[in-house]
Amino acid sequence: MTPLKKEVYFGRMKKLVGIGLIAGLCGILGCGLTNPGLSFLEGGRYDWEADSLTPLRLYFFLSPDCPLCENYTLTINQLRETLPEDSVQFYGVFPGKYYTAVEIRGYLKEYRPAVKSLLDPDYTFTHGLGATVTPEVFMMD
Repeated sequence: MTPLKKEVYFGRMKKLVGIGLIAGLCGILGCGLTNPGLSFLEGGRYDWEADSLTPLRLYFFLSPDCPLCENYTLTINQLRETLPEDSVQFYGVFPGKYYTAVEIRGYLKEYRPAVKSLLDPDYTFTHGLGATVTPEVFMMD
């Protein structure tokens, strides 16, 4: 890794680590997220326990009509290009039932964030982590 790439990589990771400390503490202290009730946009239930074997998971809370989320896609994709896929999983979490699957798919098609899309219709995961705004990211290890 070149010195410039290393500096960019660690600069981005510092931001994520700072934001993710809350999520790490949440995991350590136990926030009751043993079954967060998430499902994939394209169908199927998200298996929290099986995914916990991945060394690092990033959960980006997004909204299809949020201008900040539109712009944040560039950062998400830059991070995805920098971090190895076998050790870091990227998820886009769409909380609540306000947005339809068509609206979410439209956002994903237009802005192409490099994430697997999860739905949190009852806000179980959202409230468990204390997510309050979009975009917001939590890191879990």
